[in-house]
Amino acid sequence: CIRDREKVVFRFEERFWPESVHWITHVANDHAFPQWVDLSRHTGSPTLVAIYNAKLTPRIAETPVDQRAGLALEVLRKMFGPVPEPKETLATDWKDDPWSFGSYSYVPVGAGPEDMRVLAEPVSERLVLAGEATVPESYGTVHAAFVSGLRAAAHVLGERPERLSLGAVPRSWLD
Repeated sequence: CIRDREKVVFRFEERFWPESVHWITHVANDHAFPQWVDLSRHTGSPTLVAIYNAKLTPRIAETPVDQRAGLALEVLRKMFGPVPEPKETLATDWKDDPWSFGSYSYVPVGAGPEDMRVLAEPVSERLVLAGEATVPESYGTVHAAFVSGLRAAAHVLGERPERLSLGAVPRSWLD
C-alpha cells in the first residue's frame, strides 16, 4: 500500500482559475504540491485538490495536518497571485490513520489483475473484502472503491445489482 500520497482540498466561494483548466501542474525544486485537480464540475462549487508525495516533501509531511492547507495556499498564490481564503479545507493524513495506514494500493512486481479478482472473492457468507484494490479495471480510484463497496454489500445482503452504479443501488439501501 502506498502511504505517501496525501491531499489538501479547498472549497472556495468563487473560482479564480480559468474555466478551461481542470488539471494544474506546479513544477518546483521542492516538489511542493505538484498536482492540482479541479473538482468543481463534480462538487458543484469551486473546489481544488492539491496532491503531493510525503516522501519527497518531508517539510510538508512533518507539518501538523491542520497547518498543511496554509502551505498549499502559499503554492496557489505563487501560481495565481492573490487567492482568496477558502470557505473550507480538508487535509488527509493517511500515514497516521490507524484504520487505513495508507491511501491506495499498487500492483507489486509479479502480481496482476487476477490477484485483484481473487481479493474480491467472498471469504465467507458475511465477510467480503472491498476497496479499490479489488477492482482491476479501475484500481486506484474512488470509483473502484465505491463499486467494490456496492459489490460487497450486495453479497452480504443477498441482493446483487445488475450493474455497479448508483442506478443499481436497491432502494432499501437508501432508507
